[in-house]
Amino acid sequence: MFFPAGWDQHDQWTLRFLDQELERSYQHADHAAGVRRVRTASLVAVGVWVLVALIGPPVVGVAPGPVWLISGAMIVFLLASAGVSHWATTQRRRDSIGMGQQLASGIAVLVLTTVTGTFVVYAIPGVMVTALFGFSITRPSIASRRSAASRCIVGWLCE
Repeated sequence: MFFPAGWDQHDQWTLRFLDQELERSYQHADHAAGVRRVRTASLVAVGVWVLVALIGPPVVGVAPGPVWLISGAMIVFLLASAGVSHWATTQRRRDSIGMGQQLASGIAVLVLTTVTGTFVVYAIPGVMVTALFGFSITRPSIASRRSAASRCIVGWLCE
């Protein structure tokens, strides 16, 4: 198969193909896998928050009540995200769900570390793990990638 030079040119900011027909074809081909990624990311994140609630308090030495409350709220939110994954029929919708999950997780980490008095030690690593999760599993939009990258850079600078 022969492809002409430049057939795969893309916008450096949006990472979308410049050829509209190619972009539409790509979006169509990625639809089923994209919906599965949203659902899988939500369910994997539920597992992470369950582990935070189970392992966090005894390891860090904090009361389990606030940890379970915040983790429970995130678990409910993430299960709801998995439930609405069938709605993610476009890339924009999948990006919206991923960005919402990233935002909620980042806020939850900051609230959790503030409430438990561990902000100085665990806030930046927690936010960096949230960013890493966004990079590796949810594969959100370029805006979310930039947000995650900036959180990693700020975390590195603050250490």
